[in-house]
Amino acid sequence: MIILYLWMKEKLKAILFDLDDTLYLEKDFVKSGFKAVASFIQNDNGINEEVVYDRLCSIFNSGERKNIFDYYINEFEEINYSINELVNLYRTHSPNIKLIPGIKEYLLSLSKEYKLGIITDGYIQTQKNKINALGLNNIFDQILITEELGRKFWKPSIVPFSTICDKLGVIPTDAIYIADNPKKDFKGPNQLGMDSMRLRLRDGEHYRSEPSNKGFAPAIDVYSLDNLKIEMNRYNV
Repeated sequence: MIILYLWMKEKLKAILFDLDDTLYLEKDFVKSGFKAVASFIQNDNGINEEVVYDRLCSIFNSGERKNIFDYYINEFEEINYSINELVNLYRTHSPNIKLIPGIKEYLLSLSKEYKLGIITDGYIQTQKNKINALGLNNIFDQILITEELGRKFWKPSIVPFSTICDKLGVIPTDAIYIADNPKKDFKGPNQLGMDSMRLRLRDGEHYRSEPSNKGFAPAIDVYSLDNLKIEMNRYNV
């Protein structure tokens, strides 16, 4: 056990994080985007902002994820906007979001000893707006939005993981990836021999999701930041 612990301590050089539902709650971005859209509709049409916002939230809470604005426009035909206009506003707004409690302090402590990186899927401007709102540029050594490499290199591709490791000057087996979504986040690290950990927050979008097979499964699940810190002590973090 002591030999294993020292080996782990020696090899870990970089800690990589997902963004959405790992460093902040994605539902907060969704609410922020709905507020931006509702405010726009009210200012342009005089329809009460809270009514619009509540209806968008109701559609979202019903389980719909991909066609929320389609549903809304179909319900209110007097809204004279295209779906693309509302989607673009949602994606490009400056979000009102915050890091999960305690994570900033933890990241700053990690940055003193380890190289830190972010690998996140999503539209470039949307993800950049989130990163700016959360103040992450000055904490992380490398931030990779997979769309910058091309849509075919979104997770679960191994390319973003190998790319960020190259930029950080480490090999994949020297790193660990902390993320939330078993549908895509852990297959790439597994293929590269990189350790992985799933931060399974109760308010996260993928809290109840399970990996389809072992290839998509993380090495370990944790359920809170405190739990994450305890498990990371295996690496002397």
